[in-house]
Amino acid sequence: MKKVFLVLFLSLVILGYGCTSRETELYKKDAQAVLEQLDKIRTTVEIGINYRDYSSKLGDANYHLSNFIDKYQKNERINKLNSYKAISNAIENYKAAMTFWDAKVKEPYSQNLEYDLKIMSIDELIKLEFFSAAIFIKNAKALLNNSDKEKDKAVAKKFEELNKNKDAIANDMTMLKTTNRDLPDKMNEVQDKIKNFKESFGSALSL
Repeated sequence: MKKVFLVLFLSLVILGYGCTSRETELYKKDAQAVLEQLDKIRTTVEIGINYRDYSSKLGDANYHLSNFIDKYQKNERINKLNSYKAISNAIENYKAAMTFWDAKVKEPYSQNLEYDLKIMSIDELIKLEFFSAAIFIKNAKALLNNSDKEKDKAVAKKFEELNKNKDAIANDMTMLKTTNRDLPDKMNEVQDKIKNFKESFGSALSL
């Protein structure tokens, strides 16, 4: 009787591991497909793209991006993976860039120096999101092909550090839209922060 229970138990364990393995393989397949979509956006952005084309490109990819997030964001085994975090961050970066670009095109241009500098800050916000997305895409590719990195806490810490720095700079630039004092000087301060940010994280988190 004990042998029967032991066999049943081992069978369940094997089946359980099999499901986990199949789930992982399916996730990797889905992740690769989404990364292909993100790479199309990244490549187009790096070549140069206008608002209308970017909106269209992001709209074309949105079905794949949204389905991927909907499928895995509540899966506790998958959403803890650093590769998933990298992909979801890249998606958020590109969508945030679209939000900033929307805000820019809805406001009329002027010849006022302070106003033009505020518009310039939006341009920098867009570039910042593009830059961060490219870093996360590169990391996601490396993580998918190197399972040991999934267990590396240093990777997750780097992701948090990147987002913290990016958000701090974004907040500084958002403040430029509401201030009217020493705007050129403040913009220069932000530009220095952006330069340091890119130098710190430009190596794709050293994966």
